[in-house]
Amino acid sequence: MKRLSPIDQVYLVIRFSIILVIWLALGLGRFSPGIPRLFVWLLPSIFTAYSAIFALSLGLLPRHHRSLYLIVLPFDLSCLTFAVYFTGGADSPFYLIYFIPAIIYALCFKSSLGIAVGLSSAVLFFLGSLRELPTSGWADLGVKTSLLVGMTILLAMITGTERTEREEIRRLNLVLSERSEELSRKVTELNAVSEMAIAIHSTLDIDALTKLTLNLLKKVLNLGACSLMMIEKKTGQILFSATEGLSKEEAKRAISEEIAESILSGGESKVADYEQLSFFRCIPLLHREDIVAALCVNSKALDDVSSDDVMILSAIASELAVAIENVRLYELTKKLSITDELTGLYNYRYLQQRLKNEFERAGRYVHPLSLIMIDVDDFKSYNDTYGHVQGDSVLAEVARIIKGGCRELDVVARYGGEEFAIILLETDSSGAFVVAEKVREAVAEHRFLGQDDRKDARLSVSLGIASYPVHAADLESLVKEADNALYRAKTGGRNRICKPGEEG
Repeated sequence: MKRLSPIDQVYLVIRFSIILVIWLALGLGRFSPGIPRLFVWLLPSIFTAYSAIFALSLGLLPRHHRSLYLIVLPFDLSCLTFAVYFTGGADSPFYLIYFIPAIIYALCFKSSLGIAVGLSSAVLFFLGSLRELPTSGWADLGVKTSLLVGMTILLAMITGTERTEREEIRRLNLVLSERSEELSRKVTELNAVSEMAIAIHSTLDIDALTKLTLNLLKKVLNLGACSLMMIEKKTGQILFSATEGLSKEEAKRAISEEIAESILSGGESKVADYEQLSFFRCIPLLHREDIVAALCVNSKALDDVSSDDVMILSAIASELAVAIENVRLYELTKKLSITDELTGLYNYRYLQQRLKNEFERAGRYVHPLSLIMIDVDDFKSYNDTYGHVQGDSVLAEVARIIKGGCRELDVVARYGGEEFAIILLETDSSGAFVVAEKVREAVAEHRFLGQDDRKDARLSVSLGIASYPVHAADLESLVKEADNALYRAKTGGRNRICKPGEEG
């Protein structure tokens, strides 16, 4: 049962108070003996019964509030008029009750309805008073009727105005509440963007950026399925992407080269055959000389993306663009710090650190570890013949051959000058020999740039192998044994492989 409004509660209290007074008067025998028995008991009983039904209906049928009031009105006025008729006409004590319906109906509905009820009450009072005129005659009846008309109209107008003001206050409160909620949402969004900006610029990890962006999409926007992409204009490469509300398969299709190309060309991107999505439409968020950012969202939910949302996302995209540029610069700096500029292999410093880490890990888990030292044979002679520029080119080519002979997990580095090194993880001496032989053969069979830019020059490499724990018990010994093996390979005729304990 729905809770009744204050006006309904007051009206019901008045109704049942009147009913209580009537029944008390009947019980005390205060009604005139001349009143018909039918009125004395039947009319109050009817009034009590339908008042109870009316009260229950107001609670059970709140959607029919107006209809219930309009249905009960003629019964109320009829009962009241009969009461006036049988209790003295113009001198009836029930005369003042006529003011109540006019006030209540003006408060609950419109002042015009209250006025109509007041006029109807005046007419019915006049008719109900004709049976027994007051002692002063028609003049007194006229005054009372006029007073009833004037007062009900005045009260109806006042209460109607009060009702209008209440509705206006309610409307203003509603608007204020909406504005307050909107302001609160904007503050939340701005705080989230501010937090996002601080967080974005505090990390140089793309995965962390993705997580931060997803958290923001969840916190600020209620878009369901969506993806945010940053695309490099020059290459069409997707630099950054974050998805929300998509399965792995859907995310893979939503973040595709086809979508990226469509965004760059300014067209509408569509991803069909989703289980719950018809297609995506992409909204541009950021256009820079080098980067384009776009939000791709289920087209059914596109209407939910407001201009404020686009503004928020544009701010995020702008911050992300700067953050991605920072990450790229950091990655480049990091790569340059551990990479040999000429060959693209890891440099000596990185080799030393990685060898130390891998040796400790091999010792901890009792796994084999091998080191191959490589030297390009007669490289000084090649350099003197063809020049340093061509010599550098050959070193880069040898580096590519060595890299091609290794697994992805192996560490290939330039040791210095024309020397290289390979760290073979989880590899024993025999496995290292297989890799070394593969590299030696590949270099020997390769044709390098010679005279007049012809690929007719031949080179070879010598290789020294040492393995943990077979050949060395500590890191220093491992490096020394590999270096000694390389020396024996070179002094023993070059283009060969040596292990500790073997002669060149």
